[in-house]
Amino acid sequence: MINIGICDDSDYWISDIRRKIEAILDEIRIDCNIIEFSSGEEVLKYDGETMHLLFLDVEMDGISGLDVMEKIRKDSLFGRIVFVTSYEQYRYDAIDFKTLAFVQKPVKEEELSACIRAAIREDSYNKSISVNTLNGSSVFRADDIIYIKAKRNCTLFHLKDEEVEGYIGLKDVEKLLIDSSIIRVHKSYLVNLLYVEEVNWGVIKLISDEELPIGRFFYQNVRDAFFYFIKRMTIDRMA
Repeated sequence: MINIGICDDSDYWISDIRRKIEAILDEIRIDCNIIEFSSGEEVLKYDGETMHLLFLDVEMDGISGLDVMEKIRKDSLFGRIVFVTSYEQYRYDAIDFKTLAFVQKPVKEEELSACIRAAIREDSYNKSISVNTLNGSSVFRADDIIYIKAKRNCTLFHLKDEEVEGYIGLKDVEKLLIDSSIIRVHKSYLVNLLYVEEVNWGVIKLISDEELPIGRFFYQNVRDAFFYFIKRMTIDRMA
């Protein structure tokens, strides 16, 4: 199940995009929940389940789509954003690590399909692992994990809402999460690239502004992995 949001102050465009999305979902047989927002303010009040993909109008009455992006860019409740507009000049202003694509009205069905399929691929990379904790066995989804830190013979899972100590070694966690967005950045740290904003020599900056160390032997691999991850998650941002 993926959640898709449509935010536009025009009922016509919401209806148009929804109709095309429903046709695509019917074709690819994917279970999806579509949520409609008539303003940026409504998006900012949203507190439901993770919004995997948000189609967001740029120019709206009240708060603009670009301002909405700025306010939710560090909110893990929201995944990727597809900006929808009639104005080409906003393309470069809309570029951000959350931005999946920039499409113009009227939106072509093939463009919507590419965005939806990309969101589904991202969700499929999201592995789950079972870990023994103080409260018994716990299951963690990869996209809920911000980073993992070695702590003696255990590991400390820094999640979106809490910290949990797991009775498992960091090396074993790394093996379980292979081919996910979580990679080794230091002998004592695994980090989820979904939550990375910058990679610099010796330090990695998260979207929460927290900074973690990068081991010098890991730096080049982390840098390459981060840029590959951004490229893989992006659909023709600059075209």
